[in-house]
Amino acid sequence: MSWWCPKSGTKNETKSAANVNLASSPFFFSKSRNIFIAMGCGNMALFGSSDGTIGGCMSVCKNDTIQTNNSSCNGIDCCKTTIPFDLNVFTAGVSGKFGKFKSAKDCNYGSLVDKKWFEENVTNQFEVKKMSQVPVVINWEINETLSSLVMETNSSHSTCRPANGSSLLGNMSTTFTCTCDSGFEGNSYLVDGCQDIDECVDLELCSFYDLRYDCVNVLGGYYCDTVSVSDRKSRNKIIIIGISTGIGLLFLFIGGWWSYKVVKERKNIKRKEKFFKRNGGLLLQQQLSSSDVTVEKTTKLFNSKDLEKATDNFNVNRILGQGGQGTVYKGMLTDGKIVAIKKSKNNLFDIIDARVMKDAKQEEIIVVANLAKMCLNMKGKKRPTMKEVAMQLEAVQTLQKSPNVQ
Repeated sequence: MSWWCPKSGTKNETKSAANVNLASSPFFFSKSRNIFIAMGCGNMALFGSSDGTIGGCMSVCKNDTIQTNNSSCNGIDCCKTTIPFDLNVFTAGVSGKFGKFKSAKDCNYGSLVDKKWFEENVTNQFEVKKMSQVPVVINWEINETLSSLVMETNSSHSTCRPANGSSLLGNMSTTFTCTCDSGFEGNSYLVDGCQDIDECVDLELCSFYDLRYDCVNVLGGYYCDTVSVSDRKSRNKIIIIGISTGIGLLFLFIGGWWSYKVVKERKNIKRKEKFFKRNGGLLLQQQLSSSDVTVEKTTKLFNSKDLEKATDNFNVNRILGQGGQGTVYKGMLTDGKIVAIKKSKNNLFDIIDARVMKDAKQEEIIVVANLAKMCLNMKGKKRPTMKEVAMQLEAVQTLQKSPNVQ
């Protein structure tokens, strides 16, 4: 802001000039967005550049017959003018009163100012006189060196091209304009200043006639899915039905398998109870609980699996001794108690009736004994069929008729 105030009483004339130099920078004052204004009665304000005075304006004083709006700048107490296109050095000076207005006692002011700001914010031109600074708008350009730097730091989403026409600044031979690539928006002169545009915000972008397709946003663009929304809903419905049916069948299978195991376990329990009663188990329990028997009340019955577990499957390292009737193993029960477990030898021929031993051969007895063992198996799948039993018995008869049997 430059100003000039006349001599008043003992106070001498005072003045100040404005000077802004942007010549060593890529910036220059915007012609379209700035104006030069001069305020004061009978003011003649000039502005220039490094080449000298290039413009100015003059204002006259208003009188009682002229009605003006203090917010306007139409040549009465205020004047304005444009600036050149490539102004990068600005100087402003305000001279004293001229002509018949020399007797005016108010101060004169001159400044470059943002035109939009002046029109929208200054309701009284005399308000500007109280300001030491006012806003201005500057433009800038980049040369070839700076454009290469921009391309290096943000080359993936922006492009710099030579500007149309000559440089706005006389000291640059070629200037460049950088823009964000298609599908991006933002400030192309900043690192990562160009950001992807989400085109799919527009819901109608992938709608064609009565069909609507899903919009898929990708970096720098978008595409419409080849499957329409209605078709996808139908397909998803089929998938959901299929998955639900599969899960239902899975639970049905698990429930059936669990029911089968429960029924099978109950059958095994009933079969064990049946064999326990048939083989004198009840009588054994009565004898164990009888006070006439010297067996301790704590006597416990073990099955074959318990004995195998206690002896580590009858491991040879657990053998304590061997005799004619069998082998004695060292066993450990689940409660940690150490016991001796005897595994009898095969005493088949000792328990067979003497008359059978006299009438039949050992080979025949062994075959029939093995057949009986198979028939008594707790698992039905491992028991032989009637056809297999018949074949085994026929083999025994054949063995009896063989002349080589001694």
